[in-house]
Amino acid sequence: FRYPAKYFLLTAYCASVLAGLGLDRLAAAARRDRPRAAALALVLAALFVTLAVGPWLLRLLRAREGMPAGLTWFLLALACLATVRWALPRSSDRGRWAARAYAGIALAELAAANLYLFPQVWLSADRLARPSALAAVLERPVSGRLSVDPQEAHPASDADSSREALARFVEESRDRLVPLRFVEEDLRAFEGYEPPVPRLAEELRALDARGVFDLVGVRFYVRLGPPPFEGLEELARGPRGSPVVYRAPNPMPRAFVVQQARVADEGQTRAALVDPAQPARTTAYLASGEPLDEKECQGSNVRFLRDEARHIELEVDSCGKGVLVVTDAWFPGWTATVDGKPVEILRADLALRAVPVPSGPSRVRMDYLPASFTLGAGVSGLALLALLGLSGARLRKPS
Repeated sequence: FRYPAKYFLLTAYCASVLAGLGLDRLAAAARRDRPRAAALALVLAALFVTLAVGPWLLRLLRAREGMPAGLTWFLLALACLATVRWALPRSSDRGRWAARAYAGIALAELAAANLYLFPQVWLSADRLARPSALAAVLERPVSGRLSVDPQEAHPASDADSSREALARFVEESRDRLVPLRFVEEDLRAFEGYEPPVPRLAEELRALDARGVFDLVGVRFYVRLGPPPFEGLEELARGPRGSPVVYRAPNPMPRAFVVQQARVADEGQTRAALVDPAQPARTTAYLASGEPLDEKECQGSNVRFLRDEARHIELEVDSCGKGVLVVTDAWFPGWTATVDGKPVEILRADLALRAVPVPSGPSRVRMDYLPASFTLGAGVSGLALLALLGLSGARLRKPS
């Protein structure tokens, strides 16, 4: 539970259980049986008790030191929900008691899963927040991507997979730049730890060829053992048992322009990507679109003006007519414009993005807005309007 988002998910789970057990009765109960002030006082009292008893209860449940501050917010939210639920008037209805029993079982299930399904490793926050010694040797701002090895970095691959080994791994995880912890050092990585990435991006990584890593701009490699490829320079070596950082001499930038483009099937593209000559440095292998065969020229420049998760904007100065290759994952839902005119984003080099650009200066913008998001937002908006309309009608209805 290092990440606060997990606590929000846990709170949402408890909220959904309690909502299904009659949480919607709160307003009616407050109006009918007790004043609103009394219900509010009960909630505030529960919050105070939670803050006072929570730390002691965690120690009792073997969750000793190191529980992140996010757990406090979960306890507060759960106290509010539980107070609302249990403050409702009692009823002789057997269904009400069955519902309460179900709520208790659901919460007990959460506690049991947390305590017994996984090894309990609790570390203090200051030990987890220690900055990475390996990241300190990288120039700032870091140019290029990082490559980590999920199998080597995880304790499951070690001979010693005991609780002590797991605790040691968690404590050193940021220092070793294991998957996802490099995000805290503001580093881009070619690999992740079981991320929901597109299938083709996984296949691109699975080729495990030097040409692929150079193409997507991997400049630094973090490995426990020897370098994965020849010609890498050892940049830094951590304490005994820690990974080594290697540096590649000449990776491609994150975005670049080529004057050659071929329409190729996936087999031909894979062959080009694993070719030691690295033809993808000068030729874009497209899954669709028009081929391009212009005279190769030097001096094209690409500069990022905006770089966000769903929006990027680039200033391109091409020495001739060409194809701009952006080494981020291609995925349906991305749209692009060149100098304000819509263009199709082509899938290049198996899993990357590409758009044709004219000779000279131009401005390229890419935005991610899938149809599924637009449709979902529209449905949610209509549902919210309907809910507000029904609520207004009930408020206007005479009691």
